[in-house]
This record gives sequence, structure tokens and C-alpha cells, in this order.
Amino acid sequence: METSYLILKGSQTILKLELKKITHFLVNDYLLTVFCLNKNSHSFCSSLKSMEDKLPENFFKINRNCIVNVNLIYSLQVKKREIIMQNDFRLKVAKSKWTEIKKKMILLNQLNNGLENTN
Repeated sequence: METSYLILKGSQTILKLELKKITHFLVNDYLLTVFCLNKNSHSFCSSLKSMEDKLPENFFKINRNCIVNVNLIYSLQVKKREIIMQNDFRLKVAKSKWTEIKKKMILLNQLNNGLENTN
């Protein structure tokens, strides 16, 4: 399987990150921060929309400030409408996105179980 990368360009840096190691993107004004499994983060001037257009479908916008890698969600906290990522970050999900993120998690679980059953 080929490894997919995301190239991010800053004013002083060009960064190559493996998509499968990116847990989420968070934007504050026009400062976009990329968070990785190893708990490193990298910030760039960009909009969430421009990043959203570059990402594969396993990335999902959970609120107006955040996109998550669905493959790296550890758990969904129903009462708090919160996601816990594999790097222990806790992120709030917009009410309008809650049903869809639950469906994506169920679908991912079914796909993973299907892969395990074929081996």
C-alpha cells in the first residue's frame, strides 16, 4: 500500500507529513495547527476550508474550527458530544455533525471487521 503525504508550506518551512499520522487540524483565525499522533503540532497560515479540500474522505469536519482523522478516533463521549483522539486530545462535536460522525465510526468498525474476517 502506498503511503499518502500532505505537504504544508509555511513562510520558513516546507513540511511533509504522513496523512495516517495526522489526528486533526484546528484553526484559530487564519492560524491552522496540525496535530499528529506523537503529540507534535505544526502551525501555518491557512484556512480550514483550503485544507478540507485537500484531504481524503477519512477526514471529517466536526465543527467550524476542526477537522479530524476518523481512523484515529479513540472514542465518542455521547453525553459530552465529544471525541477523544488516539493522542488523547478531546474535541467538541457540533450538534449538527454528531449523527454523521457516529455513522462514520460505525462504518469504519464494519470495514475493519470485514478486513479481519477475510484473513
